[in-house]
Amino acid sequence: MTDTPDFETLFRLTRQMPPEALILVGTCVLILYLGIWAIICFYLWRNAARVPTEHRRLAPGLVWLQVIPLFNIWWLFVLTRRLSTGWKTHFEARNDFSQGGCGARIGFVLATTHAVSNAAQFVPNTLVQILNVLISLAFFVLLIAYLIVINDLAKRSEAGQQG
Repeated sequence: MTDTPDFETLFRLTRQMPPEALILVGTCVLILYLGIWAIICFYLWRNAARVPTEHRRLAPGLVWLQVIPLFNIWWLFVLTRRLSTGWKTHFEARNDFSQGGCGARIGFVLATTHAVSNAAQFVPNTLVQILNVLISLAFFVLLIAYLIVINDLAKRSEAGQQG
């Protein structure tokens, strides 16, 4: 017997809770989820708006589709690809090939870890859940790395236009 709670124990505990408590917990989780994605989307939106118009592969406002649960799994693949491609075409138009893929690889791995992490949540296995914690940590590290890369691209673009 293990000391870790299984799903049956969790369901039994939630059945014992008053409905008001479940609603409160659910609301807090939803607010936390939307708050975190809103902060992430703000940074992505700000960066997408800094891509020169002729090189944009998506309208900056479409970044906010990322807050839609489940849809955001697929949308993160699209979002990171289009944002990176926009920066890549911008720098290539200036004959600056030193930027490489402009974060496309990091974006793809970021979206992949996001998809795997979301899928792993539905596997009722303790080992999978432990691995999911590590995958989620990798997701946040990759997210920070991606945000740094695209922010750096925006700064380089602005510096190149001034200089």
